[in-house]
Amino acid sequence: DTAAINAARIAADKTPWATVFLPKGTYVVNNFLETGRDQVRWLGDGKDLTSIKVANGSNQKFLFLNDSIPASQITFQNLTLDGNAKNATSMLTTSYMRKISDLQYLNVKIDGEGTTPFDWQSNSRVSMNNSEVIGKSSFLGNATKIFIDGTQFYGTGDIGGILMGRGVEMISITNSIAQNLDSSDPSGSKWIHGGFFVEQSPWGISHNQYLGNNQTIDLGIAPNSPKQADGQQILWENARKGSVEHSVFLGAVTSTTTNTVSVNTPSNIVNDTYYLSIVEGKGVGQSRQVKSLNQSTYTIYDDWNVQPDSSSVIVANQKVSNAVVYGNSLDGLSDYNTRITGTGVMAYFGATNLIIENNSFNEMIQGVGLFSGADIFNADNNPINFTQVNNNTFTNMLEGVTIKTSGLNGTSALGNVVSNNKFNNVQSVFSIVPKNSSASNSSLSANMNVFEENSLGSGKVSVRQGEGKIQNTIFLNNTSSNGNLSPGIIDGNFSFGS
Repeated sequence: DTAAINAARIAADKTPWATVFLPKGTYVVNNFLETGRDQVRWLGDGKDLTSIKVANGSNQKFLFLNDSIPASQITFQNLTLDGNAKNATSMLTTSYMRKISDLQYLNVKIDGEGTTPFDWQSNSRVSMNNSEVIGKSSFLGNATKIFIDGTQFYGTGDIGGILMGRGVEMISITNSIAQNLDSSDPSGSKWIHGGFFVEQSPWGISHNQYLGNNQTIDLGIAPNSPKQADGQQILWENARKGSVEHSVFLGAVTSTTTNTVSVNTPSNIVNDTYYLSIVEGKGVGQSRQVKSLNQSTYTIYDDWNVQPDSSSVIVANQKVSNAVVYGNSLDGLSDYNTRITGTGVMAYFGATNLIIENNSFNEMIQGVGLFSGADIFNADNNPINFTQVNNNTFTNMLEGVTIKTSGLNGTSALGNVVSNNKFNNVQSVFSIVPKNSSASNSSLSANMNVFEENSLGSGKVSVRQGEGKIQNTIFLNNTSSNGNLSPGIIDGNFSFGS
């Protein structure tokens, strides 16, 4: 049906707001389809009634393709897009939609098993509602203004995560469900590799992100998968990949104004996808997005609250900021205590203003991991600052909340608050673990972190102060079923509030 569908699309291109209507039935194509340039709707009689399907034996790589020419106001509604990769083995991506603004999927099924279900790199204003997605990791790239609601995701391919970003600004994922296509298959081919939403090595700015009231079911790593590691369900990871450096030491401040800062070792790779973070001296903890660089002077988007001075030390890093994980139910695997089955929420190498609240975490190695510091290539500090972990429930896991620092310069974890959480059958409820990549550096510290009003169950608290400083840490009004509020303290003198 390729020629007939193309003829209808060409006609729709000539009439703004036209609809390409496909009545009940299965429409088979043996070449990729274009969406139309602007204001075109693809409409079926229902996602269980109308299907556009790649032909058996076709050598095409895409079902729908838009890549080279910008398009706008494209809608898919009430139909199924079937990549049929089992019988068309050249298929890569079922819905490859780039350079589109105002793209909608309304009551759509993307059957992309064996493919990337969709690719939204470089798009702006994309919405997906009441839909169903099957397949490997779908690619968000550095898209902006993404709204996903009421959608069921079934992961396959034993790779990455269901939704993969590279610096997504303004995304909302709500009321959706993520699980494996078939968890009874031990090989992993019908599993995703433990991830729901994963951001890695940003091309854009990871900013203003909301994940609310979603549910994951039995997400973890397949028992026979050769890759028995990772598996974080919600992950921001900004360690260096290849030749791209995600943390750059800029050194001491030489001069400032309300919205600029000059440093003694500027770097021209630091662009507007980076933040300037003060890790020592006046204004420590502040983080501002870079706007521009002129010689040794950086201009920032928002004014300093406390203007730095010559005592201040600056690191530029790429990280998540202003993100909320609220009201989600995150579920791992029942054998969490015998093998690696991942983490509920992890900020890996940097986060600012992260809120993790009112969620439930069940059956996983670790509930929340806040990891700062240098990456494996010995880049510099990636601070974890001002994270709120409040009113969550952690059940059946080895570790509840872990703050781990390994930076080379300055304060790595500052102003984080863990409060009013409930821990049930959790071995280590809270840990601060400083580990310095260069143990001789005595400036490393976790500073002004708070652990209060938590219900520990029978779990332990662990604070290790061997390779770096931990300062001004507050433990207050926590309760424990064994009556001991300070078990597991190692290498340090700390007191607990009653």
